[in-house]
Amino acid sequence: MLDQFIILATALFLALLVVAVASDMRSHCIPNWVVGGVLALGLLTQCASDGWIGLTSAASGALVGLLFFLLFYIRNAMGAGDVKLMAASGAFLGPAGTVLACGIALASGLVLAVLALSLRRISLYAPASGLSWRLSDALIVERDGQKKVPYAAAIALGSLVCAGYLGKLTPITGLTN
Repeated sequence: MLDQFIILATALFLALLVVAVASDMRSHCIPNWVVGGVLALGLLTQCASDGWIGLTSAASGALVGLLFFLLFYIRNAMGAGDVKLMAASGAFLGPAGTVLACGIALASGLVLAVLALSLRRISLYAPASGLSWRLSDALIVERDGQKKVPYAAAIALGSLVCAGYLGKLTPITGLTN
């Protein structure tokens, strides 16, 4: 019974990360219900696996994720949804895993930003409709007079790589690290 719960919770965690990325790419917003779902799954999964120690690990991971990205939010370099998503993912990963996931997210976010800047001059033109579209429009949004990239993809990548490394994806993939 516990194994089935862990499999379901892990699958839902992955699905919610996909929803967060899709929403951030489309509307540049991560819904609170997605973040709340990821947080609840992290807390429940850790508690079901390891009892009070797991719950403590989940809360610590959430706190590490929050604190790690809070400075970026304060400096207006990241949105509140991004910070909340990293904190929620931290509940699933635990404190040590969250530090690794934050590092991977920051590195992949840098690559995403460089890619977006590199693509800003490349345009696609549809002669039949007369519409022109820049590839970077999908990656860059202007908010508060600053150009920003949707960061949920970088956070999801960091979380997935770390979850795989920690063996947390084993219940649904069957792969071990």
